[in-house]
Amino acid sequence: MSCFYRKNRLLTKAQLSVYICGMSLYSSGHSRSIGIKVYIVCLFSFSLVLVFSSCEQEPLEEEQIVTKLELTPKLIEVQTPADIVTLSDSVVAALLYSNITGLDSLPLDQKKMKFVSALLPAILVAKDKLFHQKKSFEVLLGKDEWTESDSTFFHLLSTNYRTSDTTAILSALETHPNSIVLAQAAIESGWGNSRIFGAGNNLFGIWSYSAREPRIPAAIKRDGETIYLRKYDDISESISDYFKTIGRSRHYAGFRKARAESNDVEKLIPHLINYSERREAYISQLRTMIRYNQLKQYDHYRLDSGFYINVTAGQE
Repeated sequence: MSCFYRKNRLLTKAQLSVYICGMSLYSSGHSRSIGIKVYIVCLFSFSLVLVFSSCEQEPLEEEQIVTKLELTPKLIEVQTPADIVTLSDSVVAALLYSNITGLDSLPLDQKKMKFVSALLPAILVAKDKLFHQKKSFEVLLGKDEWTESDSTFFHLLSTNYRTSDTTAILSALETHPNSIVLAQAAIESGWGNSRIFGAGNNLFGIWSYSAREPRIPAAIKRDGETIYLRKYDDISESISDYFKTIGRSRHYAGFRKARAESNDVEKLIPHLINYSERREAYISQLRTMIRYNQLKQYDHYRLDSGFYINVTAGQE
C-alpha cells in the first residue's frame, strides 16, 4: 500500500475531526467568523500533522518475498564419447552436451547407452522448462488483472504456439513419456550418427526457414533448392523445439488430445502416425524401438535436485 493512499484516507479523517472542532466553537456562542477562521486554520495544520505523521509512523507494506527453485544445468562440449557421463541410477545430473561425435566408434550396446545418457538429461531439462511455463501460465490465468510482464509472457506463448486460445496453450505445454522422445530421437538421428546431429545438435532434422537463425545446409537438395536445418547450442534446445512442434502443429492435434487423457506409451504411439511419411511403418518401428531397447525404464527418471538453487525476488 502506498503512502499516497494512506494520506488520502487519513486526510478525510482529519477533515471530519476538525470540522467537529470548528463547528463546536461556532455553536457554543462564539461568533460565526471566529468559528470559520478556527475551522480553516485547524483544518490546514491538523491535516498536515496527521498526513506526515502517518507516513512516518505507518511503515510501507513489506515486499512479498517470492522464493523459487531454478535449474542450473552444466554445459559440456564433447571431445570424445568418454566425456558423456553414463547413467547409473534414476537420479540424473543436469548435464547438457553439445557436438556429440564418435559414437559410431563404440560397440553397439555402448553406443546406445552413451546416446541415452546424453539425451535423457536434455529431455528432462526441456520438460522442466515447460513445467514451469505451464505453472506460470496457470497463475496468470487466475489473475483478475495482468501486469505488463504478464501480457508479454502471454504474447510469447501465443506466438510460440500460434494461438491465443488459453486451453490450447495449456495443452501445448504438456509433455509425454521420455521413452517416446528417446525412440524418436534414435530413429531420426540413427542413434547419434547423423551429420546434422554432430554438427548442429539437431536430433530431429528440424528445418530452418529463416536466415536470421543459426543453421547449416542439408547434405541434399530438394527440387534443386538448398534446404537448411536448424543449428542449436546444445541438444536440449533441439528437444525444446521438438516439443514446440508437437505442441502447435495441427498434425499432432490427436496426439495432444490423447496425452491429455493418458500417459500410456502404447496408447500414445499410434497418434504419431503423421510424424513420418512412412506412417504405419514408422509407428511399427517406434513401438519396436521402445520395446527392444527397454526404453520405458527411463520414464520415471528425474533430475538431481542438487542442480536446483533457491532464487528470491521481491514483488510489489
